[in-house]
Amino acid sequence: MAEAKIDGVIKFYGYEKPEIMQISDEQVDALVELDSLNLRETKLQLEEVSRKEVKDNTKKFMRRHFRLHKVPYKKLLTGFDLAVLRNIRNVRLSVGLCNLTCLNVDPFMLPVTFSRDENAENMLISNGAILHCDEFYQKAKIYYQGIILSGDVSELTESSYVHEITHTQLTKTRKINGEYYNEEVLPIFLEMVNIYESGSDYLWKAEDAIRVTELLYHTSVLFNYDQGNIEAIPDELLNNSLYATSIVKAYSLFIEYINGTPALKKYIMRCIQNIFDSEMPLTELLDEFEVDFDSTLRERKLMKYLAR
Repeated sequence: MAEAKIDGVIKFYGYEKPEIMQISDEQVDALVELDSLNLRETKLQLEEVSRKEVKDNTKKFMRRHFRLHKVPYKKLLTGFDLAVLRNIRNVRLSVGLCNLTCLNVDPFMLPVTFSRDENAENMLISNGAILHCDEFYQKAKIYYQGIILSGDVSELTESSYVHEITHTQLTKTRKINGEYYNEEVLPIFLEMVNIYESGSDYLWKAEDAIRVTELLYHTSVLFNYDQGNIEAIPDELLNNSLYATSIVKAYSLFIEYINGTPALKKYIMRCIQNIFDSEMPLTELLDEFEVDFDSTLRERKLMKYLAR
């Protein structure tokens, strides 16, 4: 029996399958308070920018702060390639073929597609788990095939590109994020830092409107499912849990960052470099700054930040 798609992804990235999040009554109170800000009603009027400007500025931002590692790259697999890999009876041989056909490239050499599809999401395209067995999960390389960004290139596209490039640096060592629900923390955090460094208060507020609206959506689905008000498939609920957790934790770390001294800002970036280098897990950084989903909401940290 084939595994659910997200189950294979979770195992391939080295994690145990987590429980679906439950939103407590106290957390609901904090979320209702956030909802009262009506950020979902924010009207965004973003300026168009060139694709070249997006790429150049993203490179400058990432290289100003970090030493980036090369990443495994493979062109899109054809149906024939997939059929061969899936039908080789020897898993070790399949793993070997998969790994040997990857090229290590600068992450900025990954092809970027600007999609005109209205339903397309910004994403990093990885290979996923071609074979569903422990040996493949543990030994096959996680490689990349390209990055998709919205074809409506705006002032926020740069931060989206920063987000996806950050993902490429977090799979050198499986489970470097500690748990599956932390997968989006650093990509969202660095997208926020990128906007913060732009010096644009308008873009900063636009980012808050987008991310808080997403947070309220994901937590609403989780709460209403738990209350029996709606039906949802497990993959959707895991995705809701992932983004709800990551958005809150990214904000918690970002609040520490913007309120910190220049020395503290450098320290946080140095810790992230250590994570990219596989020298420390993300959980060590989060624990040091007491970054936690529940306490961030319960102590109204996010509400105080948004009321700035």
